[in-house]
Amino acid sequence: MNITIASPTGGNSYDNVSYVSLWCVEGQIGVLKNHADMIAALRAGKIRIDRDGGAVQGVLGSGFVRIEKGDIHIAAEQWTAEPGAIAIDARLAEIDAKLSADIGAATKDKLSRERQFLLACRA
Repeated sequence: MNITIASPTGGNSYDNVSYVSLWCVEGQIGVLKNHADMIAALRAGKIRIDRDGGAVQGVLGSGFVRIEKGDIHIAAEQWTAEPGAIAIDARLAEIDAKLSADIGAATKDKLSRERQFLLACRA
């Protein structure tokens, strides 16, 4: 099984994947080889990718996952395999200051989703 992750902040591809755990809007799902085809909305949360050579643990922002013919394709607003490398507290302070200002609904929604991603990185 293969997985491809694409986001504006970067992406990765992994092959020889045996299991993936990630968070969808409906809850956490686990994907094994020969999983039924599906499309689901993602919510910000941790992802675990078990593959030959060890596991990769990262954090995804909101987006979509498509499982098709045993492969997993993810499009997310944010993605990192190194959540500890993000200056979470500083960025959360910036976001909170912007959210308290008079901003448009679309900007407020985008900042709220980024805030959820950062909180998932912290967990």
